[in-house]
Amino acid sequence: MNRSAVLAISVLALTAAAEPLLAAEGETAAPREQAAPARERAAPSARRTQPARQQPQRQATQTTSNSSFTGSQAGGFGGGNVGGGGFADPVALCQGGLNSVSGSGPFTLTCSGVPYVYSASHRVQGSGGGFYSYSVPLFGWAVIGVQGEIVGQRVNSSSTQSNTHPDPTFPGPLGRTTSETYTSNFNIGTNGSVLVKFGVPVNISRLTGSPYNQTVLIYGLVGPTWARIDGSYTYTGINCPAIGPCFAPTTAYGALNWSQTKTGIGVGIGGEWAFMPGVNLRLEYRYTSFGSINQNAPVAAGLVLGGPCVGVTCATVANININNLNFQSVRLGVGFSL
Repeated sequence: MNRSAVLAISVLALTAAAEPLLAAEGETAAPREQAAPARERAAPSARRTQPARQQPQRQATQTTSNSSFTGSQAGGFGGGNVGGGGFADPVALCQGGLNSVSGSGPFTLTCSGVPYVYSASHRVQGSGGGFYSYSVPLFGWAVIGVQGEIVGQRVNSSSTQSNTHPDPTFPGPLGRTTSETYTSNFNIGTNGSVLVKFGVPVNISRLTGSPYNQTVLIYGLVGPTWARIDGSYTYTGINCPAIGPCFAPTTAYGALNWSQTKTGIGVGIGGEWAFMPGVNLRLEYRYTSFGSINQNAPVAAGLVLGGPCVGVTCATVANININNLNFQSVRLGVGFSL
């Protein structure tokens, strides 16, 4: 075999052996070129879907918190009240009658007495009533609405006071003294209110770390309150010598029963819990003030120094002033969504 034939056979053999190697190298290079674009396409997709999953979740939680305390709601409540006020009435009875004077010029002596002043007792008494409220979401994180209510209650206070004091128009050890007895009573009865309600839902689990996901509406109330307030007043007085029997007495008597509707202002704070769907429980503190009340009670002298009363000192008017008239209450209630 000549040299040319051997060279040709060698070239063919090397070519046949190289073809599988080139084919294997081409197959392994192709996946490396496609892997990088696949990762690049996956990364932007993850970035786009992450905010979309979180935003609806926050909105759903916020809507659920507000919806538990919005819309129409009606219910009832009961609790205890304490209330009172101050009472004053300066009636003056002397030997010459009511608000009398004796002497003249620099020797003039004016009748004066001990005023009836007391602070009404604050006894705990019961109350109960019903309410209707309507609320809407505000700013996406709060609730605002209006609440009307009718309350049946009894906030009653009464007092009796007796005074004995010297007669300034007849001074001295042989002078005269006046003994008086005052009684008064007042009662705050049925009342109604129209109040603005503003609240913020608070997630208890976020504040306390509790595993129970509970939301409570913390709210405030303010608005006018109308109440029926009635009362009574009596006065009896007798003027006698300071020593010995009651010779030539001077007497007086007065009485008044009164009733009126008074407008006050009520403020409160409370918490409302969505106990179950459509049912909310609430605990509330309320303070209501009616300011002061003035009434004029007629007082007349029956006798003056043992005889019939004649003259301008036979009658007067006792100005009854009840100040700082108020009551406070704590209420537990339940409301039903309508």
